[in-house]
Amino acid sequence: MLYDKAIQNGAVVLAGKRAVGYEHLPTGRGVVNCADGSRFEGSLVVGADGQRGLMKDIVAGEMVESEATGDAAYRALLPAEVMDDPIFASLELRKYATTWLGPGRHLVSYYVSGGAYYNVVILVPDNPGEESWKKIGDMNALRKQFVDWDPRVQKLLELVDNSYVWKLRDRPALKRWLHPEGNLVLLGDAAHPMLPYVAQGAASAVEDAAALATCLDFINEKTGRDLRNVLNVYESLRKPRTQGMREAARRNMEYFHMPDGIEQQDRDAALSAEATSGSTPNQLNDAEKLKEMYGYDVVKEVKKHFN
Repeated sequence: MLYDKAIQNGAVVLAGKRAVGYEHLPTGRGVVNCADGSRFEGSLVVGADGQRGLMKDIVAGEMVESEATGDAAYRALLPAEVMDDPIFASLELRKYATTWLGPGRHLVSYYVSGGAYYNVVILVPDNPGEESWKKIGDMNALRKQFVDWDPRVQKLLELVDNSYVWKLRDRPALKRWLHPEGNLVLLGDAAHPMLPYVAQGAASAVEDAAALATCLDFINEKTGRDLRNVLNVYESLRKPRTQGMREAARRNMEYFHMPDGIEQQDRDAALSAEATSGSTPNQLNDAEKLKEMYGYDVVKEVKKHFN
């Protein structure tokens, strides 16, 4: 959908281009150099090349390394009809997302694509000896990690024939998103990689894009509000918001994966009570956190700053 809209609005999308360098010209414009020798020049360069991309290193002025979190993620899409098995009848899957928690691992599942598919995400301890960020997962080895779990979990895993497994990595927040000399600014995972425990990674990138586009609308050379000025505003507004989501994801990671013990028992009691209390440490169910995540109007906040 984003691709189609971009094309409709005159964007040119070139596949197979790998950025290998950036230059800041005396004119103030930026140039991206690609591995095939092609060069692209513009008054603004947006680095949205992800956690493993080059642009974050150029902005930071040094290599920015990520660190293993100790977790890995499997994901599978199942045809909706396979979930009609009677074993799942009590879960009301059409009404709720379902989460299963245990020591060091959890599963979350829900319908997507208008109910045509059932999305299954499984978080487990990472294999520290593996270097690859993404590979085909060993489903038999995965199922063995859940042999003592609820039969419905085991049945769900039986339905997953294959899945990629992603090594979850993270890094400290960048000190800056804007190149100190050039008009190169970061967006999305390049600026703020986010663990998946509050499901806000892609949403935050879309918020970044909306914030940046709105900031650009407020360039006014007559008042001295130039490109550099509005880029600084973009950074100052987005950094606190995204850092809050990063921290919420970390809290949920620890909350979901507690080892068995007193804290885990307290967590389970809180989860049992949240239907009546309305408050929970689970960032995905807490009413205030949900309002913060889904009730935020990024365009309104940017306009409020300028007006």
